[in-house]
Amino acid sequence: MVNINETSENDVPEIIMNDIMIMNETKISIGTMTVAEAVLINVMTGMTITANKNMETGMEEAMAMVMDVEMEKKIKVKIEENRLVNNHQTKIMKTKVLTIALIFLTLGTSVSAQRRYSSSEEYGNTLNIGLGIGGYSGYYGYIGHTLPVFDINYEFGVAKNFTLAPFITLYSYSDGNYREYVTPIGVKGTLYLDKFLHAGRNWDFYVAGSLGAALVSTSWYDDYYGDRTYRKSVDPLYLDFHVGTEYHISKKVGMFLDLSTGVSTIGLAIH
Repeated sequence: MVNINETSENDVPEIIMNDIMIMNETKISIGTMTVAEAVLINVMTGMTITANKNMETGMEEAMAMVMDVEMEKKIKVKIEENRLVNNHQTKIMKTKVLTIALIFLTLGTSVSAQRRYSSSEEYGNTLNIGLGIGGYSGYYGYIGHTLPVFDINYEFGVAKNFTLAPFITLYSYSDGNYREYVTPIGVKGTLYLDKFLHAGRNWDFYVAGSLGAALVSTSWYDDYYGDRTYRKSVDPLYLDFHVGTEYHISKKVGMFLDLSTGVSTIGLAIH
């Protein structure tokens, strides 16, 4: 080991003199030394490092590289966010078109069916208003916790034991970083099983299926600055299956219980 304090300039190899110039016992100046080498010396010896022009240039280049990497990451995240948004909007547009077509088909079919079954119609012309609780399975499974769901639909009789009902459903949820409002709209088809089950005159039993589109509005909280690509995308195609019953309190009012693959709903039926 070379004792720097006892060695003359002629005794120190030239390569070392190019790298280190002795300023005092605790301060050195960087010559051809790299940024990493300078930091290593500082950590190992505790000496103060004085950077010369070469060192300053190296530090500037290192900082520029770091900034370039960070900017590249931000650009990639932004591109991915835009891609997800565009794909989601395309799915929503296609599903909206399908839903609107189904609604118009339902209205047209119901008008025609009412003319044919006006004398013997048993179901239809009913406004159903319900409040549901769910969120663990089916369409709502991505939420993973209980949430309230409001649903309203109006049934049109299209056959003796079959109805179609345009519906609108509302629910909202949050994970602590953002708030999302979801509005599924579509058509619910219901097949009544009263005759098959020999139900009493005050009871209705049915199976049903709902098909539609989910309209989504998302707002991120102001104090969240993290990754916004982790949000689970809501499926724009709304699909749900039901089984339920209604008890007729009177000729004009009934109470129903609707169990679906995602939400259990209870409410009033106005005939």
